[in-house]
Amino acid sequence: ARELISRADRRKVLAGVVERVLELLIASRLAPLVLAAPLAVVLYLTPWWIMWQGIPQPVMGLVPNLPSMLAFGGAFAFGWFLHRRREWLARMTRDWLSYLLVAVALSTLALWIVGPMPRLHSHELAPPLRAAYAATYLAAMWCWMFALLGAATRFFEHASARWRYLSDASFFMYIAHLPIVYALHAWMIRWPVHWSVKFPLIVGLAFAIR
Repeated sequence: ARELISRADRRKVLAGVVERVLELLIASRLAPLVLAAPLAVVLYLTPWWIMWQGIPQPVMGLVPNLPSMLAFGGAFAFGWFLHRRREWLARMTRDWLSYLLVAVALSTLALWIVGPMPRLHSHELAPPLRAAYAATYLAAMWCWMFALLGAATRFFEHASARWRYLSDASFFMYIAHLPIVYALHAWMIRWPVHWSVKFPLIVGLAFAIR
């Protein structure tokens, strides 16, 4: 990815502009709102969006859907710039509690709008409520990111072999857990056992296998 970006922007003009904009947004604490806006608009305009499930996962076919590309690609791009400008972490560290409080408030509001009961299918909301949910959900997501990054830098700034191992292993576990969990689901689907037994068993077996 770095090589592709370097070839597309050989003089680093675009990267410089994006860096300056992001720096201003982080300094003004408006970054979560601005970063959330494009995806909020796209999700609002996506008729098949299952709102209660959040970000659509790129699991249907080999071509990712536009919302998932924007969500995961945007987070990846921000992380790439953050790696270039580590001093931004100091500002997130300073403001981690503020971001956390806003994230909790926005998450609560989003859940109130969409309802506490899971709806695993697309359903209609009035356009103002749909827009409000998309905005609050995506803004909450970015506030959670900033809050957790800041808190991690604040409370885990010292080197630790144990935490470094868990951090390095988490990405592989994230990638590897899907086929394992699906296989365990298929294996247990016809068991005459209550879900409260199956769920911890699947989690425990998936964790042990990974």
